[in-house]
Amino acid sequence: MVTIFACTLFVEKHTRKVEMNMTLDTSCLDTTQLEVNTEYGTLKGREKNGVRLFQGIRYAKAPVGKLRFKAPQPPESWSGVKSADRNGFSSIQAESSFFGIIDTGEDCLFLNVTAPINSAEKLPVMVWIHGGGFMSGAGSQNVYNATDLVTTGNVIVVSINYRLGILGFGHIQDIISDPSKADTNVGLRDQIAALQWVQNNIEQFGGDKNNVTVFGESAGAMSIGCLIASPTVKGLFHRAIIQSGSAKHVITKEEGSKVASHWLEMSGLKSDSLWDENLSMKSVINGQLQCSALSVLRDTQEQQLPQFGMPFMPVIDNDILTESPSKLIEKGAAKDIELLIGVTGKEWNFFHLMPGPRGKSLRDKLLELDQTGEELIFERNLPGLGPKAKAHYLNLCENNVEDAFVQFESDRLFRTPAIRLAESQSKHQSNTYMYSLNWDKGAWGACHASDIPFVFGGVTKTFGKMLTGGSPEAETLHCKIRDAWLAFAKTGSPKTEILNQWQSYSEEKRLTQILDESCIVVEDPLKEQRTFWDNVC
Repeated sequence: MVTIFACTLFVEKHTRKVEMNMTLDTSCLDTTQLEVNTEYGTLKGREKNGVRLFQGIRYAKAPVGKLRFKAPQPPESWSGVKSADRNGFSSIQAESSFFGIIDTGEDCLFLNVTAPINSAEKLPVMVWIHGGGFMSGAGSQNVYNATDLVTTGNVIVVSINYRLGILGFGHIQDIISDPSKADTNVGLRDQIAALQWVQNNIEQFGGDKNNVTVFGESAGAMSIGCLIASPTVKGLFHRAIIQSGSAKHVITKEEGSKVASHWLEMSGLKSDSLWDENLSMKSVINGQLQCSALSVLRDTQEQQLPQFGMPFMPVIDNDILTESPSKLIEKGAAKDIELLIGVTGKEWNFFHLMPGPRGKSLRDKLLELDQTGEELIFERNLPGLGPKAKAHYLNLCENNVEDAFVQFESDRLFRTPAIRLAESQSKHQSNTYMYSLNWDKGAWGACHASDIPFVFGGVTKTFGKMLTGGSPEAETLHCKIRDAWLAFAKTGSPKTEILNQWQSYSEEKRLTQILDESCIVVEDPLKEQRTFWDNVC
């Protein structure tokens, strides 16, 4: 699944030009607006496409050497004016041209700020947390260009990097001789440090620190599912948008230690060398890729739910996460957070239809199976209930095993956990809203990640066109979704002049906004699929 998350084989190569010694074009902008005094020193950004852009802002010290597996530390102050006109390194990850991720390194704790020009008022702030299976991605990816959100909505958008893989989500305490040399969940701690930076500095850019919305997709959304439950983030943000994520993508310390031990063996490294200044990042990455074949047990519920291809996840550590975030939210841990959560109609299509390294897709492999083989993969993914799951979904999908498995996996991994989070949160917070993005005009239908171009724009560009079809109707839906996200960030409700029927979610009515060519509110959509998972997930 990691190579699937990377999507290496199916997106045109993008190149990100490193803008060295750039001459700033400030002909239509008061240059004083490009200089901002932060708590650590003065930054100088640039104007681009009608926004003020500040790139590569360090929010924590380089996490190298003794800090390699430790919680992020505040950055050093500087004198004079520091240029903020290029992206910082992305976290180390397997080589990929996906969205222009080229420059990677350990020194990756940077964020970018996109702000309107000459805005005197305190503006809503939206902080984007990128996805990528906790093993890839960056806040600076081309598809997360925030210009459209900022210029249309008059908001400030912050995008962040955080440590990935073993360096961000490896639970290594049990495989080293001195556990004090490593902290837990340092990737989540990076995200928290970035949010603290926003609280301390965003007003200097024109933002309102008392009106901050976190939003993210996939692993970014799963991160937010943890953050809203954590006792360590109170007051750092006020609203959350969770796109294709939930509060159930976590593992226990035992599962985390199993992954870390396997990584150490596969990397060929020694535990006492993990803090060496010249630690081989190639070995680190190779070990991570070897871990992709592992399955881990997700969350702490009695029914086993294996997770394949995403071995590095947040760990229930009795600190950042005192217990399963889904249980904390059920108890009201996130009662002050207004929530917008949703999924795409067929999340699993993204993984199902994409050819793997040897050309075969998961679809190809599924269609080669006989009936016994089909039952085995249902059983593998839902131990003890495989035959029942297959029969149930075949009945719903007119005996089409391919459709049945896609719906089953979409529900198991994404839709049902999202519903569970909406159920729990709605008991404590009236401003809880749910959606389903059912637009299926792209190459892989209503698949995972198809929401990204609808939120940020770019439906006619390479990635956006592939996922949406790039039609005028897709552009119209982009405007509806973007405006709903902006409305939520400003008011706590996604209602707009067009999407004016969108009401809050509750277990009684389960009102869900369907986002498609026609946008309608439906009560308890796909009820038969939802009820199958009662007492299971």
